[in-house]
Amino acid sequence: MADTAPAGAMEALAKEIHGEYCRNYPGMPYAVPWERLSENIRESNRAQACQIPAYLALVGCGCGADDAALPAVEAFTPAEIDAMARQAHQVWEDGKVADGWVYGPVRDDARKIHPLLHVAWDDLVEAERDKDRDIARNIIPLLRAAGLQVYRY
Repeated sequence: MADTAPAGAMEALAKEIHGEYCRNYPGMPYAVPWERLSENIRESNRAQACQIPAYLALVGCGCGADDAALPAVEAFTPAEIDAMARQAHQVWEDGKVADGWVYGPVRDDARKIHPLLHVAWDDLVEAERDKDRDIARNIIPLLRAAGLQVYRY
């Protein structure tokens, strides 16, 4: 069964992803209303939404309308969460590098310097890994909010 999403679902998912970020990380530089985000940060959220089917495919899952014939997945295993989180970290890093960011020991948004670039998953502190795990943990609720479900192939 092919993954399907209604028109506009990715934009809605991008906004949901940003809303979740704002709830989880108040006070961070990008924890502002969607309308106040720069277009490149909105695009980053859209790109993250578009990655969801790839994350799901890593763990033998897909997504579709909430009335799909296959039973909905209610939760991912810890191993599935880690597999998707590792990929989410790589996608984040690839996006930063493509946008001109470089490694540096102190974050500087104006100069596009970030201390987590080119840091292997196994070398990240647990709090940073948990940020990526949150992306995986939130996939099911985000898709549900958009009227979609996760199913196993």
